[in-house]
Amino acid sequence: LIKRRGIQIEKIEYLYYPYWIISLTVIVKQLFGVREFKKVHLMIEGLTGIIGYCEEPPLKGRYAEKEKLLEPKVKKPGIEEKIKKFILETFPREYKISMIKEITINNMNITLAYKKFWILDLFNPGNGKRTKLLIDSVSGATEYVLSYDSS
Repeated sequence: LIKRRGIQIEKIEYLYYPYWIISLTVIVKQLFGVREFKKVHLMIEGLTGIIGYCEEPPLKGRYAEKEKLLEPKVKKPGIEEKIKKFILETFPREYKISMIKEITINNMNITLAYKKFWILDLFNPGNGKRTKLLIDSVSGATEYVLSYDSS
């Protein structure tokens, strides 16, 4: 598609972006009983610390080249407290639970994983502009991340 538009691919690189993958069990004591939610999954974006619920990601046992890994700014110490706070604030709404007496978190497993992103350096000879295109290796989603003039 890029080449059909007359845009040249000057270079293709890639990097691995960090994510903390969390699986845990949540036990909710309600006014009229106890409910257990096994295999609740969260993901924390490793550079910004944005956290959210997710499906269980298909983690593979492959290893990336160390020089291509982005170092996470969010470090493992402190993540557990961040997760507990997030669960206490959002779990009742996310799972539509009311009349809660107590929420307990068990079996927390925290794993650092990386997702591959392709970076294409593009040049448009028609207008002389250079652009970088970021491609998510899992979803195929694209995003222009940087645009600059060739001058």
